[in-house]
Amino acid sequence: MQTISSQLETGALSQFHLLYGPERFMVRHYRNRIIRALHMEDDEMNCSRYEGDSISISEITDVGQTLPFFAQKRLLLIENSGFFKSASELADILPDFPETTYVVFVEKEVDKRNRLYKFIQKNGCITEAKEENQQRLVAWVTGYCKNAGKNISQNTVLSLLQKVGLSMEVLANEMEKLIAYVGERETIEISDIDTVCTAQLTGKIFEMVDAVAERNTKKALSLYHDLLELKEPPMRILFLFSRHVMIMLMANELSKKGCSREDIAKKCSVPPFAIGKYLAQGKNFGHAGLKKMLSHCASLEEAVKSGNLTDRLAVELFIMDNS
Repeated sequence: MQTISSQLETGALSQFHLLYGPERFMVRHYRNRIIRALHMEDDEMNCSRYEGDSISISEITDVGQTLPFFAQKRLLLIENSGFFKSASELADILPDFPETTYVVFVEKEVDKRNRLYKFIQKNGCITEAKEENQQRLVAWVTGYCKNAGKNISQNTVLSLLQKVGLSMEVLANEMEKLIAYVGERETIEISDIDTVCTAQLTGKIFEMVDAVAERNTKKALSLYHDLLELKEPPMRILFLFSRHVMIMLMANELSKKGCSREDIAKKCSVPPFAIGKYLAQGKNFGHAGLKKMLSHCASLEEAVKSGNLTDRLAVELFIMDNS
């Protein structure tokens, strides 16, 4: 079966499509390309859109079985329906649609045991948009900037990924900000990222750890309060801090055993570009210091569960006691 990319290149699109997965940027990208390939961007007569878990099956049936009006194709765009997580008679209805009707489902999650999923797997094209790896993201960001007439080095791209994370949607937004910020200047620098880009959760955790290592309690608490304003639960922040410390500990132990950074990244389940940062931060605390921090995290979590501390105060105490 052809992939969605090859179908779009040849123009030979399947009648039925399912787009889903965690990388929502690519899900929307393929959805929009299918709409353009079918020439449905401005055809309100032959393009019907449905969204939500209360979509009428009977209406979809009626519209889907209707021949296009003064056109060669009709499109049904069905988003976030939940049809792929519960029983749906659509698997019995779709075979009766005329060849001129194309159906595109856009979902966040699916159950691969679902009858509708299996029908499209056999009779259409299923595209799962997974999170991209570091190498592909570096190439994508570089190409994105090049298309905008800007140059960006690999080290600068890695700094961007470390600060804002691996979501293509977030990266696209941050690159647009960078491109606008540098103006007529051709090259995007790391200093531009520091000035313009908004650190996501993982990036702020890195900054908090740096602030704690530098004994800069004021900065660490300020970053913590930034996360609270972003509606991050205090116990999630403490969990991520504990996980971060665990990765620093594992990374330094694996490094001492002679493991490569690629192997360390794989064993720690983190992007390879971040290993250097973990190793550097871990050395600042030392083996004993990292062990102590893990123990402190565990004791504070227990105090919150037993009702002896509020979750917000527990994280503040952790920061103040370790910075």
